[in-house]
Parts: sequence; structure tokens; C-alpha cells
Amino acid sequence: MKTRREKQEFIENLRFCYHPNLREQFCAGTLGPIWSQKYPQIFDKEDCGLYASQSEGGYHFHEWLAAILLYEATGYLSLIEKYGSKNHARKMEIWNAVAPPEIRELPNECGWPDLFVFSPDHSDWFFCETKGKDHISPQQLECFREIHRTCGKKVYLIQFDELCSGAE
Repeated sequence: MKTRREKQEFIENLRFCYHPNLREQFCAGTLGPIWSQKYPQIFDKEDCGLYASQSEGGYHFHEWLAAILLYEATGYLSLIEKYGSKNHARKMEIWNAVAPPEIRELPNECGWPDLFVFSPDHSDWFFCETKGKDHISPQQLECFREIHRTCGKKVYLIQFDELCSGAE
């Protein structure tokens, strides 16, 4: 069992609260089109297709919200999942252009973080994992450790909570 202290060596923890109405709108299928229209530099047709087929269950809500928050806070863009998949040409092109070879060569089964985040000029990048009520799996933890070992970069973890106490 790894200690919390050891996790801190390669994971940077962040926390964000959101109003439950956001998730409800996302699950109802109304928020995704609004966000994809407002942020076309983040969400492509593949993301919108996944949203259309999976929004009812709230799948990818935290990933979409994190990509928007990171963009608004830093100007960095995000690729949401499947960024190393040959089936997603745009994502694959960016992945190959920005991620160093030693990162791209890590095994796909390793439990990759949800987001690959990068500066618009491709000069900087990092990974970000998002969590609601779930936790990092042992497989993900090992992947994040390997990412840090390989390139020295921490994986950012955004933990989302619905309406933190006193946030109304």
C-alpha cells in the first residue's frame, strides 16, 4: 500500500465545486451543444458524438468541465480521452506533435489520465485526471507514477464536488 505522502510526489491535487444544475443540464443533453459551440477549440466532432451517445448517464461531465476550467484559467487546450487513438485523427495529430516520444511509447493499457492538456503553441503540456465520487484505481496510480518517472511531470487531479458547503 502506497502512502498519501508518496502520492504527492507525482500528483497535484486540486478541488472544484459546481452547482448540481450543471450536471443535470449535461445529462439532459442541453449543455454539451452549448459548450461545444462556445469552445470549438476544445471539443471536436468525436467529442460531440460521444456526448450525444453517453450524456444521459453523465459520462464525461467532469472531463468536459475540467477542460473548460483549465482553458478559462490558463488558455491551455485539452484533449479528452482517446488522445492516443488512431481512430481520432485530430487528437492523434496533436498527441504526436506535443507529447514526447517517451510518453507516447508508454503502454496504452496503463490507465491514462482523462485529459491531455497543452499550450496553444505546443510548448508545454501536462496530464489531468478528473474525479467525482470515485477514486484513482491502483492501475491509474501506477500509470501516473510511470508518467512522472518518465518525464518528471506531475499529473493534476481535479476532484469535483457538487456545491461545497457554504457555496450557495
